[in-house]
Amino acid sequence: MEFVNGFFSSLLAVVFWGGSIYFLYRTYTKNRKFVDNPEYFQQAGVTVNYNKGTIQFGKHIYTVSQVRGIKSIIEDSGISGRVIVNVEVADMTKPVHTIIVTNQQQGRSFINRLSLAISKAGGPNFE
Repeated sequence: MEFVNGFFSSLLAVVFWGGSIYFLYRTYTKNRKFVDNPEYFQQAGVTVNYNKGTIQFGKHIYTVSQVRGIKSIIEDSGISGRVIVNVEVADMTKPVHTIIVTNQQQGRSFINRLSLAISKAGGPNFE
């Protein structure tokens, strides 16, 4: 019985650490890679469709004219820190959408790209 408990404890630890490493890897690569083509911009789970003039956060879709502001909080922790980006939209049920970017440089680049994409799709200019 002692062997079984030790085995399951070890297995649980391996699954936990493996899942944590996978989650961090997916978060890092998702935030880092971006697509910008004539039809849309996409990065960190946000898509701006130039032709339709829309912005999408997961299942939430808005016109770019509904975007009210982009704010960022830069956390300086460790080597690179992280950036929390809050996109404010004209929606009473979910007025703020939060995107966490795992690196300060990537966060600044993401904010600049997102602002440009919203403007390119016909939305407000945040410069």
